[in-house]
Amino acid sequence: DGFVYGFDLRSFKKLLDTKSSNPYNREAIPNYAIESFNKRVDYIINNKIHITDFAPEEFTPEQKFKNKVMEVFQKIDDLDTIAGGTDINWFLNLSFVDLKNYYKLLEDIWNYRANLTQSAKLKIVPQNDMFQTPMNYIMNLNQSKEQKLKLYIINEIDKLVSSTDDREQRTTGAYYVLTAFAEMVPACAQSLPWLVQEGFQ
Repeated sequence: DGFVYGFDLRSFKKLLDTKSSNPYNREAIPNYAIESFNKRVDYIINNKIHITDFAPEEFTPEQKFKNKVMEVFQKIDDLDTIAGGTDINWFLNLSFVDLKNYYKLLEDIWNYRANLTQSAKLKIVPQNDMFQTPMNYIMNLNQSKEQKLKLYIINEIDKLVSSTDDREQRTTGAYYVLTAFAEMVPACAQSLPWLVQEGFQ
């Protein structure tokens, strides 16, 4: 597609093991790239080159956080909730004020607008640990806590899309996440206009 994408062999192997798409453009990983990967792995094995697993200190905090966001959005994409896949920038580009408003929207959907019973919530998040931080605390955070707020929100999103083994319930959780994005991010609304139109009326 006119771009070159770079991967560490270890992270590329994880993509292949989970049959994931290219996280940069959401396209299928082409066969020539897989063949190139296999040749490099064979070279490593045949020459007895030792490669350790990633050590956490090899990543900057920003890299670790972006990887976390990519992993969560990949979980949403694996549920086939949106043609063409999601875009991590829907989250990463939210301003500090937008982050607060996104949290407020998602909490409102979960606790009120979706009209979920307690038993329905437990099917999606069996641990029953959504939105434990009080709303007034979130809304009164100052900008020095922006990274903390981002991490808190992505963890809440992660709970909605991965807390249960039931794919249907994970998909439902993903739609709540995407509904909130569709109301906040024009690009998401364009990809999912029916979520904006239908919402939880």
